[in-house]
This record gives sequence, C-alpha cells and structure tokens, in this order.
Amino acid sequence: MKFHAFSAATIAAIATCAVSSARADSEAALAEVAATAGVAIGLTDAEKDLSDMWTGKVGLGFDAQGGNTEKSGFSVGAEAKKLEGGYVVVSSAEGGWEETKVVDSDGTERDERTLGYAKASVNAKRRFEGLGFFVYGDFSARNDDVSGVRYRVSESAGLGTYLVDEEGLKLSIEAGVAEVQEKLAGAESDNYTAFRLAERGDYIPSWGDNVSLFEFAEWLCDADDSDHWFAKAEAGIDIPMVASMNLALKVSLDHENMPAAGKEKTDRRFTAQVGWAF
Repeated sequence: MKFHAFSAATIAAIATCAVSSARADSEAALAEVAATAGVAIGLTDAEKDLSDMWTGKVGLGFDAQGGNTEKSGFSVGAEAKKLEGGYVVVSSAEGGWEETKVVDSDGTERDERTLGYAKASVNAKRRFEGLGFFVYGDFSARNDDVSGVRYRVSESAGLGTYLVDEEGLKLSIEAGVAEVQEKLAGAESDNYTAFRLAERGDYIPSWGDNVSLFEFAEWLCDADDSDHWFAKAEAGIDIPMVASMNLALKVSLDHENMPAAGKEKTDRRFTAQVGWAF
C-alpha cells in the first residue's frame, strides 16, 4: 500500500529544511529548529521568571540474577528542561547494559557485556499565544541490541496543540514529517521520509506530595510504504524520597512492524532508578 497525498520529494524538502541542523550540538541545533519553524513569540511574565532556569533529574539503576546464570544489569538516565528564547526545550538520554559472567578456555572468569541500549532525544516547542497551537522540532537517536536496531536517527518538525492545559494536568499532541536514517541487524542502511504522530501527558496529583506521573506515545510511518512503521510508548512515576532524591519507575514498549531478521515485533522494558533532582 502506498501513500499518494504528497510526493516523497516534497515531504522530504519540507522536513529537511525544518530540521537540517538538528544533529548539531544541542543548543545550536534547537535554536536552528526554532528559527526555521518561525518561532518568535514572547514569554508570559511567569515564564520570564523561569527563563534562565534549568530543571531536571539524573538516575541510576541496577539489577542482578543468580543460579543458572550470573548476570547483572545497569541503567542510567537523565532529563533536563529549560525555558529559553521564547520556547521550551526538553532533552533526555537513557542507556543500559547487561554483563554476564563467562569462563574462558583457560578457566579465567570474567564479566562480558552482552546486551545494551542507548537513546537520546531533544524536543523544542513554542506556542502561538491566543491561537491555541505550537510549532515543534524534534530529534531522536536510538541503538538497541535486543531489538536489532543498530541505529535509528530521526529529525522532525510540525505543529501541535494542548488538548488539556490545566494546573497539574497537561495533554498535548503533535503531527509532522520526519527524516529517518536507520540500520537494522542483517539489513542495509535506509533513509526515508515519514509521517509522525505523538502525544504526551503529565499529571501532578493533588493527593501526592510532589509525586508526578507521565505517559508518552509516538508513531512514525514511512511515507512510501504504510507497512513500514514503528511506534513506542512509555509511562512512569516519580516518587520523592528524601531531600532531592526520588524513585523513578518506568515501563517502555517498542514495536517494529517490520523488525530485524529473527527478532520479535514488540519489546518491553521496566526500569527502576534512584535519582536526584536539580
């Protein structure tokens, strides 16, 4: 099945112009995305008070297995957010690896890294005051040994809106076009233009003492082949502990409609991390 509403060349030109510098160093890339999208809106008084303040968190996680196999797993994560230059910048990075005890032919025992994953993203958006929508630019990169994704990089630009925008509860959606570069295990590298849909919800319940919940979902589909698509979803909770420490629990789901050879379509991951807020 093919899409024919727009030519791939036209979509590619739009997406490439909108996010051509998204893979440069973070602040330079985000400034270019915002400028390309025509973002030139002033901040509200409340936002101006926060305009030079970074907020974020970092976390560390560990798990171990014993018995029939000796394995240990590690994970790290970080997220930072800043209001700057009339738009909101949110960046995140996460990675993990697994080590297994192996015995060499000479009887030497050692730890060997067997599986790992890493991903990072940067999203910049700016709302048009009084018009009810925002322009966004998004960059993401991913490597995952488990699902056979050697690398996948996407740069996207488009429009979005807040379906719910209340104190303690926000729900937004985004729609745009993306340029994707990827290589799956056992396949040649591939570059293509894709349609992108995403949504995110953030909730701070009144019953929790600074407890926060979030959920996020994203879908990208090749503009020339509707069978070639992938999606991801995440949901998590941050629970304050003592001082600036918190416990972060997250469930992630990644789905490949056309996975790498020998791989399942869907992967699930649960992470628990102890973190520090700043």
